[in-house]
Amino acid sequence: MAKTKVTPRSNIISMRVSEKERQILKKLASRHKLSISDMMRHAMESFTNNQYDSGMGHTA
Repeated sequence: MAKTKVTPRSNIISMRVSEKERQILKKLASRHKLSISDMMRHAMESFTNNQYDSGMGHTA
């Protein structure tokens, strides 16, 4: 059965990481049974929430 998307995503962000960083990302994603993309979305959400909680949040 095909995955159904809750929110269509059409924007792509790419970044370069070292081999060590890539291995860490893969290990963490595997441990939490997430794709690297989903793990990074969770990390971004957590970071954003922490910034606003500490009063440092702002819009770009």
